[in-house]
Amino acid sequence: MSALQTLTRPLAARVMGLPPAPTLTATLPAPEGALHAAEQALDAGRTHYTDRPGILPLRQQVTAALTAAGLPIAPDAITITCGVVEGRFVALKQLVPSGGRVASPQADLSGVCALLGLTLTDDPTQADLIYAVGAASLTAALATAAPWIVCEYQRGEAYHLPTEQAERVLLIGEFAELIGWRVGFMAGSKAAGKLRAYKQSMTICTPSVSQWAATGLER
Repeated sequence: MSALQTLTRPLAARVMGLPPAPTLTATLPAPEGALHAAEQALDAGRTHYTDRPGILPLRQQVTAALTAAGLPIAPDAITITCGVVEGRFVALKQLVPSGGRVASPQADLSGVCALLGLTLTDDPTQADLIYAVGAASLTAALATAAPWIVCEYQRGEAYHLPTEQAERVLLIGEFAELIGWRVGFMAGSKAAGKLRAYKQSMTICTPSVSQWAATGLER
């Protein structure tokens, strides 16, 4: 059996086993500031590949928001993603060993875990990675010995991440006001470079106009 067959057959089987995707029945308009920033980007011809980590103004904006929330992470440790879904996939694919265990008390990761051949567990002490949502969930995860913690950032919450714990914590998030624009971020951890490289191997960079639109949001 060829290498291609050994890759595609198990992946196809996992995809067939995924639950149906939800049907979206409504759309929300983007904020005026984001639309104006997108129009400016189009007028300026900013429609090509951006810097692969993401445009610097947006990474600086993410840094400012995270720092204000108690999570001081420099722009060079931030990668702009195609939404939080891509961030989840990249994190689980790169941080959890094949057949490994993921604890996810608040988020439904059954789909992505099935796709990657990972096991969900209710016991965080046996997990290779804990997926936390928000500040309280992150604090609880920090009390465990899990090698990796992925925290889905929630705007408006105050966080505390001890410096000695920062290397094992990856923050992911997205700009909720831009539904459908597919723009989010990964921030921090000692694996930031590895995660960025894998994201780039899949999608090169997040769409330029989406990134510039996000710079027009009021944070």
